[in-house]
Amino acid sequence: MNWTKTIKSFAIILFLGLAALAVVDDLGNIIFHHYRILSTLISCVKEVAGYAIRIGILLILVEISENIYAIRNGGKGLDQ
Repeated sequence: MNWTKTIKSFAIILFLGLAALAVVDDLGNIIFHHYRILSTLISCVKEVAGYAIRIGILLILVEISENIYAIRNGGKGLDQ
């Protein structure tokens, strides 16, 4: 199942991009708007953790779909 590999790769790239965007945004807020460092850091960690949870759920759903496909085809999944 080629689409599961594509979705997994896309999800990891999306997570890295969103995490980098969150860090850059929070650094910009600290530098240009003089926000408090600790509260901004906590906010950044909270955002990145939220992204990780959402993308982790997506990866779990893709893995479940892949396993269901393997069961329906008599165990002839990607690993065999």
